[in-house]
Amino acid sequence: MEYVGAAFEDRAIEPGAIGRVTHVDTAAASVVWPGPLIRSVPLGDLRVLGPEVTRLVAEGPNRQLWGLLGEELPPLKTGRPRDPYLDQGCHPDMVSRVWSELGKPLPRDCRGQAKGKPVLAHPESDRIIALAHGTAYALWLTPDDFRAACGARTVMVWSGGSRTDLRERAGPGWIWGGWYEDEPRWVQAAYAMVGVVGPTDPSY
Repeated sequence: MEYVGAAFEDRAIEPGAIGRVTHVDTAAASVVWPGPLIRSVPLGDLRVLGPEVTRLVAEGPNRQLWGLLGEELPPLKTGRPRDPYLDQGCHPDMVSRVWSELGKPLPRDCRGQAKGKPVLAHPESDRIIALAHGTAYALWLTPDDFRAACGARTVMVWSGGSRTDLRERAGPGWIWGGWYEDEPRWVQAAYAMVGVVGPTDPSY
């Protein structure tokens, strides 16, 4: 479920937050929100998220970064599909950033799943230009934008001390997202380029 009401006074839940309903009565629902946090909210402040993303992205055009996505998770014992916001190993805020905030302005719907992980991929070339990754997200930039994004990180050091180098794991042009002001423009430029050429441009 998506929260569409006003932000809570303590900012614990804000519009756009994604949660899972655990109990419903006549006027409200008890929901597990990211954190994890359990809060009851009025039913009118919730929007049902249906199976809005069913597109599966292929490995072929994305072979260089395929290993970065990790192993595909097994089916749930309940038999229901894994919720991409809550059950695919990615923080729901990262999924919302990639799918809703960065994907919405694109000319066509680029939302998809690669090995279950939420991604943005060009609908014709199937090339991935953004992906959610645990508690982070990554973007592929055109050569010009990559050179201009001098403050962006290509190496992530996780809380446990492990490192993920995007150049090694995904190839040239990838950065870790940081809610940079230029990210929407970068994603739109990447969309335009990967519809024509591949993301292994030799000018990096």
